Amino acid sequence: MIKINLLPQEMAGGRAVASSSSGGGGAIVALALVAIFLINVGLAGFLFVNYNKAKQEYDSAKATADKVRADMTAKQNEYTTAQVSFDRMSKIVALDRALDPPDRLLWSRKLNMLPMLVPEGVYTTQLQVLQKVSERETQESIKRRNEYAKKKKDAGTPPPIEKVPVFAQSLVVSGIAYVPGGTENQRLESIVQFNRNLMQAKKKLPFDSAETGFMEGFNGTIKPSAVRSEKRDGRDVQTFTFTIDARPVTIEMKDENSKTEKGDAAATGAKPVTSTGSTSKAQ
Repeated sequence: MIKINLLPQEMAGGRAVASSSSGGGGAIVALALVAIFLINVGLAGFLFVNYNKAKQEYDSAKATADKVRADMTAKQNEYTTAQVSFDRMSKIVALDRALDPPDRLLWSRKLNMLPMLVPEGVYTTQLQVLQKVSERETQESIKRRNEYAKKKKDAGTPPPIEKVPVFAQSLVVSGIAYVPGGTENQRLESIVQFNRNLMQAKKKLPFDSAETGFMEGFNGTIKPSAVRSEKRDGRDVQTFTFTIDARPVTIEMKDENSKTEKGDAAATGAKPVTSTGSTSKAQ
């Protein structure tokens, strides 16, 4: 088939030029795409390298943090164990202080001083030390329970009640009053004088540097029993008993600097813990 080109020569030449130009543009586009691809590959590689580096740093930091956390947990467990042991030892020390407080009542001093205060006509027949033991809730325990009571009902298990022992001792002096050929009033006067000596008189023991009163360390009062008239070996005597209470002693366990606290406490039960044999007035 015969093709006849009816277009002017200028137009025909222009198409040829255009056709030639179209082929060059495709190559440029391809080169641009390749360049973009290479840039993306390079960027992806850069990001991958940075990611790996960051991940390694993160893993290293996480391992360090885990180790620190494990060490902290171990230290916390050690601290908790030590705290439990410390609390247990504190209670033992507090009990020891309660049984033997620094300012305990030295009964030996009282027994040494007592014969110096017995007047003529009075004879001691028995000495007893009665001990009453009760319990008192500690101030810290009261504080914890009050704080818990202010919280909501779902605040957890209420704190336990912590108590400490309270030791209260009493000296019981039993005796008789006898005045040869004397009257009942004279015997009663001897008992009254004995009470007065115990309350007011001060004596100096051989190993003391100053005089001291017998009632130091006691509550300051003497509780007398009823005076009874009896016959002893054919003699008319008056029997009596003086009960002298020492100040109750307890230990408030707050910290390692706990101090002995004194105060009144309700006592439950009493039993003799020591007693002496019959003694007579020192002449």
